[in-house]
Amino acid sequence: MAATIHEVDFTSQAAGWIKQLIDANGDGFPIGGVRIETLADGSRKRRDITLYDRKGVPCLTGEVKLPWAADGYSPYIEATVNDAREKAAQAGVQWFFTWNINELLLWRRDGTGALGGARDVERFTIGRIQKKADADNPKLIAGIRREVEKFTQHFARILAGERGIETRAPD
Repeated sequence: MAATIHEVDFTSQAAGWIKQLIDANGDGFPIGGVRIETLADGSRKRRDITLYDRKGVPCLTGEVKLPWAADGYSPYIEATVNDAREKAAQAGVQWFFTWNINELLLWRRDGTGALGGARDVERFTIGRIQKKADADNPKLIAGIRREVEKFTQHFARILAGERGIETRAPD
């Protein structure tokens, strides 16, 4: 199965984990839904994952890349960051992420200035997948699921106004 894994397959799996977490937390949880491959109004570009608040309004969008893909070796790739930021802007969303399965970056859209400048971004280590065959390893996938759930709970606290993220200088 690993030879046939596709970005959409993985994104769908992650959305399923998030949906289960939302359901388990009930109506008090600030995140109310999740969808994959959503089109922005007036655009032909799709957002890989979109989270919605309890009113059904998009609150977080993101781009997912596989680590072995040409554009997936890092979530810091400027073209991916710019694409994700543009899609978040089209959706009217303040928060977006770039994620290459192993590392997820949460960005505040208004806090992503030019390359080389300080940016509002928080880094999350999610997994340790390096090759397609790793996607069939139940232990690695279970670890990724746990970290996706932790990230989702973390973002829920941001959405609820309980915390923010720091502005980081470039490395």
